[in-house]
Amino acid sequence: MATASDRYWDLVREQLAEERARKNSIEQRGIAVITSSGTLVTLLFGLTALATKAQNYQLPPIAAFALAVAAVLFVLAALVGIAVNWAYYYIEVEPDGLRGLLDENWAGDEAEAAKVVATAWTDIIENARINNARKGKLLRAAMLLEASALSALIGAVAVVLGIL
Repeated sequence: MATASDRYWDLVREQLAEERARKNSIEQRGIAVITSSGTLVTLLFGLTALATKAQNYQLPPIAAFALAVAAVLFVLAALVGIAVNWAYYYIEVEPDGLRGLLDENWAGDEAEAAKVVATAWTDIIENARINNARKGKLLRAAMLLEASALSALIGAVAVVLGIL
C-alpha cells in the first residue's frame, strides 16, 4: 500500500522529468527554427539571383524591399533560435552535496531521506522552470520572426507574379 510520502515522491519526480523534457523540447524547436530559417534565406537568395539574371528584368522595388525584409527577419529568427539554445545555468545536485550524503545515517528514517531528496529536486525544478520560461519566450519570438519573414517572402513572390 502506498504511503503519503510515496505520493509526494512520485509528484516531485514526475515534475522534474517534465521540466527536463520541456527543456529538450524547447531546444529542439529552437534548432528547427535555425535550420528552417537558414534554408529559407538560402532559397530566398537563390531565387533572387535567378530572377535578376533574366535579361531586361527589373525586380519591382516593393518586391526587392519585401525580400530584404524577409532576409533580415530570417537571420534574426535564426539568431534568436540560437539564443534559445544558450547554455543557461541549470542547477543540479552538486557532487559535494552528494558526498555529504555519504555521512548521513543510511539506516535512518526513509521518509526523512525522501524529504531531503524532494527538497533538492524542488530547487532543481524551480530553477528549470525559470530557465525554461525564458527559453520559451525566446522560442515564441523566433517563431514570430520566422512567420513574419515568410509573410514578407510571400508578399514579394506575389508582387513578382503579378498577384498583388
